[in-house]
Amino acid sequence: MGAIEELDAMLRDPARKLVVSADYVDLASGGRNELYIMLIEEAGGAAGGRAGGFGGRSIRRVYHFICSSHSCEKPLETESDARITSVDIPAGIARLPAVLLDGAQVMIYGVVDPDAVKGLNESLMEGR
Repeated sequence: MGAIEELDAMLRDPARKLVVSADYVDLASGGRNELYIMLIEEAGGAAGGRAGGFGGRSIRRVYHFICSSHSCEKPLETESDARITSVDIPAGIARLPAVLLDGAQVMIYGVVDPDAVKGLNESLMEGR
């Protein structure tokens, strides 16, 4: 499985995740995009263990994809790395549409913010 197929499978998977991307996610278009997928670990119970929906969520795994021309590369996949603990979940998370390889659309939680992607590049990619 190539990186773009792996990304497509992750977006289809209902696991709790946040997507931070430089542009709207559209794998079918073949356009350039850079994105991070953060798998989220939450405590059990109502509101994910957060009183009134607020409280702690922790990132348990991070994937970084750079896509263009109907292919992707995955320069980072990490789960037990000290860099993850310094990553903040971005503000402004909303439900967004994502277009998959076959043109199907799914709803994801995320934010389109090139500056947030740049910040993640600085905190996660530099000094690897």
